[in-house]
Amino acid sequence: ADAEIYLPGPREPEHFANAKKLRWVHCLWAGMDHSPFLSALEKSVIVTNSAGVFAVPIAEHSLALITAFSRGIHFCLRRSKEEIWGGEEHWKRLEPHISDLEGATLGVIGYGGIGRATAQRAKAFGMRILALARHPRQGDGIADAVRGPEGLEDLLKESDYVLISCPLTEETQGLIGAHELSLMKPNAVIINIARGGIIDEAALISALQSRKIRGA
Repeated sequence: ADAEIYLPGPREPEHFANAKKLRWVHCLWAGMDHSPFLSALEKSVIVTNSAGVFAVPIAEHSLALITAFSRGIHFCLRRSKEEIWGGEEHWKRLEPHISDLEGATLGVIGYGGIGRATAQRAKAFGMRILALARHPRQGDGIADAVRGPEGLEDLLKESDYVLISCPLTEETQGLIGAHELSLMKPNAVIINIARGGIIDEAALISALQSRKIRGA
């Protein structure tokens, strides 16, 4: 009740009912969708988040996932657990999992700090970058094109890899469903480093099981 500065985890709004001296709340994460207590705070309380802090590590993690798919690492790990290390059959089955990143297209849904940081690293591999932002604009030297929300379907159709790095909001809840997944290339991979609610989970499982897309 005497705290002036608070670094919270998720709390119910009632937790703040007696925090009369509170002046500043700093959330240790970037997204604000896990913060139901915000509605209970007085308007005079300053609320900040950690947007931008995690851009580099998450971008590196995203690129690690992209390169793992391009080199068939997931397939090799599965085969190594079966103690299969090589042979003609192994290489024949591995071949469809191998693809070059140079010349491939990365679609970035949510061109904020994480999206740009990932795009910058992917560009170094020679990838073509398509980005989706709230407002369309000219390419910025990293993205070859930055489209508005209306460009989602074209981005999905053109991309070999799709990175979801947008916040979870009312507009993005269920943004990627069965229809959107059906637009993607059969060899496309979708990587979600944002909130799970942006993708319809049942639709994603169905797309993977029916091999409408390559992986996620």
